[in-house]
Amino acid sequence: MRSRWLKRSIGYGLFALIVLAAVVYIRLPANFLERYVVSRITENQPDLLVTLADAKPQFPTGVRLDHLVIRFLDRGGVTVEFERVSAAAALARLLLGRLAFSVVARAYGGDIRGDVAFTDRFSSSGPIRADMKFEEVNLGKCSYAKALSGRQIEGTASGTLLYSGTIEDSINGSGRLEITLRDGSIRFLSPAFGLDRLDFSRAEGEAILENRTLKIRNLQLAGRDFQGTFSGQILLDNEFQKSRLDMKGTLTFSGQNPARQSISLTGPLADPAVQFL
Repeated sequence: MRSRWLKRSIGYGLFALIVLAAVVYIRLPANFLERYVVSRITENQPDLLVTLADAKPQFPTGVRLDHLVIRFLDRGGVTVEFERVSAAAALARLLLGRLAFSVVARAYGGDIRGDVAFTDRFSSSGPIRADMKFEEVNLGKCSYAKALSGRQIEGTASGTLLYSGTIEDSINGSGRLEITLRDGSIRFLSPAFGLDRLDFSRAEGEAILENRTLKIRNLQLAGRDFQGTFSGQILLDNEFQKSRLDMKGTLTFSGQNPARQSISLTGPLADPAVQFL
């Protein structure tokens, strides 16, 4: 009997949500969603400027944003840009008092999809848990990636990201990143190995975030005439370029004069010291 009552209550609840969504869809002012989305993203973030071309509700509990641009005024106006973002609320979790979304986005020629959930009940702020997958994202086109790392990084990125914590204080969160970068290059601020940049066909690795430290596990690089393996850690700073790098690895060169060289990278992330061991 109780089970029947529970199923009926859930059914009525879902029906009510669908009716409410339909009414909202019909009665919303044309620019209400645009203003709401912008205000939510920039809340307590005075250094962000957010614009979007259009925002449309998607039946029954979703929204689609077209050409969403997030501009970081404190970093010289660099941007993160999305061709489109679609987010749909998870009804089952919503009925239990937890706000969660499935997200599908298109950015820099690639696709991003996954789930984002607020961990506190009856809250749309505070800690989140994100489980994301990204494919074929062109990092070279993202000006924010260059500003964050302090150097130009090219390549097409694919992988997964699992994160728990707050967006405002992300370095104190926890998570895991698995990434593959194809047809890439990293430009050096100071020449290293006699080069001003390192071109590679493939780079892949795993990073674990915990205790304000990003632990790099088994980063592997492969280029036309070299292969490399690195591991170590990055001690994170709120100003990312001031984070401290401590990594060791080997580079194996092929060709007419094959050689194997052990290397350490230490110091500030923006311009680490390279030592041959």
